[in-house]
Amino acid sequence: MKKRNSKQDTINAMNEKPEDFISLKVDYAFSVVMKNPQVLRGFISAVLGIEPKSIQEITILDRHLNRRFAEDKLGILDVRAKIENIGDIDIEVQVRPFSAWGERSVYYSDKMYIENMEKGNKYNKNIRVISISVLNFNYLEDEDYFYSPFHIWHDWKRIMLTNAKEFHIIELKKLDRLPPRDEHKNLMKWCRLINAESEEERMTIEQDEYIKEALKELEKLSNDPQKRAEYDARDKAIKDYVTELMEAEERGIAQGKAQGEERIIRLNFILQQEDRMDDLIRCIKDEEYRRQLLEEYDLLSKMKL
Repeated sequence: MKKRNSKQDTINAMNEKPEDFISLKVDYAFSVVMKNPQVLRGFISAVLGIEPKSIQEITILDRHLNRRFAEDKLGILDVRAKIENIGDIDIEVQVRPFSAWGERSVYYSDKMYIENMEKGNKYNKNIRVISISVLNFNYLEDEDYFYSPFHIWHDWKRIMLTNAKEFHIIELKKLDRLPPRDEHKNLMKWCRLINAESEEERMTIEQDEYIKEALKELEKLSNDPQKRAEYDARDKAIKDYVTELMEAEERGIAQGKAQGEERIIRLNFILQQEDRMDDLIRCIKDEEYRRQLLEEYDLLSKMKL
């Protein structure tokens, strides 16, 4: 499927929230709230379409959430958990448009699968890795529905090769395009909670025991001075980084056009595909480093900088 991004919409949306509002679209807040096993149980059951009580023991893997958020160039801050009767779960929230999100998801899913194999579970049929992506941008251009699950199927027959890996993509900007199917109404409530831009909007969401628990965790986060400071630092880092990245991309395109060259634009695209965002920003500002990258990708031939 083709993908589409909306860069300026992303920046505008991030800047519209009240300063004292804690958004679950900020990965730090999402991670803190989901560390509560009861909350995680409710969310995962909604994504997978199963009863919450059918989920057995949950082990949440410590992702060191209190690292230096202000200095961190937006490294992965996801939620990982092992669920006894289901498998390994990885959940990530992403606000920045990312054209190679599918490839990125496969890469990290593969890493999780290999980690399991290295622990002595080689080719164990019980290994199952589930990737859940909550995206605040439109990724699947040909799909208007907010939720898209992917499994490894036969190309034209409904035969599953293996359930070892599966991918679930939630696109928050599509919540109002189509009404939810009956089996996804509970998931829609969670998406509304994550996507909410104010406390008033949050309070309009129908609450079950799991969403109520999530709201309690949000309140605790808001009232904890240290966690609140970490949230604010992460929120600012995301806004600054996304703005800097968008500006760098625009400058890179302008430079390429000014030189009458498509190679710089091609370099920018490759760096985005490979998630080398720091290198993208640096090469826009540093001509010598840009030359090194062009050589690395064999794009310098017949090009004069």
